[in-house]
Amino acid sequence: MIREFLSTFCSGQVTTDDLRTNAHQEKPLRRTEACSGKVKPLTNLLRDDRGSVSIFVAICLVALMGLIALVFDGVGKINAQERLDDIAAEAARAGAQGVDPTLAIPGTTIKVAPDRAITLADDYLRQYKLTGQVTVDPAGTEIDVQINSTYTPLFAGSIANLDLGVTGHGHADLVYRVDKP
Repeated sequence: MIREFLSTFCSGQVTTDDLRTNAHQEKPLRRTEACSGKVKPLTNLLRDDRGSVSIFVAICLVALMGLIALVFDGVGKINAQERLDDIAAEAARAGAQGVDPTLAIPGTTIKVAPDRAITLADDYLRQYKLTGQVTVDPAGTEIDVQINSTYTPLFAGSIANLDLGVTGHGHADLVYRVDKP
């Protein structure tokens, strides 16, 4: 249909005055544009792929930025986990300083006073505004510290109200050595 119109128009059977009389056209078609090939038929316009690379790049860029945000948030959670592990280990070591002097000074044995060890470990955690569970084994030679906290991701947390749970664990053993000559 379009080809028939263009061939009729280019051959001179239809004039530009005839086109101006059509009310549905805002801008009349000039014979030079139609016959020179500047006006493309509708089927060619639908097959035209100019600009498709721009759309592809935009979609890939959004996906890449999302992937980078997920990696960034994942690394942040791993760093928070390692930090809590370090703090818990230091709290366990602080609790290990609560050695019972009534047994250690005479050389009977070395073990911690459970209440003192728990207090020292809790005091250490309070410096970081954290709370945790401190346990001392019945023999008084091992101290465990468990810390539970949350990590708010930077990118995912800004999209949704998201807090990820992180846990830190620390352990300290009381070890002593006696060198004999």
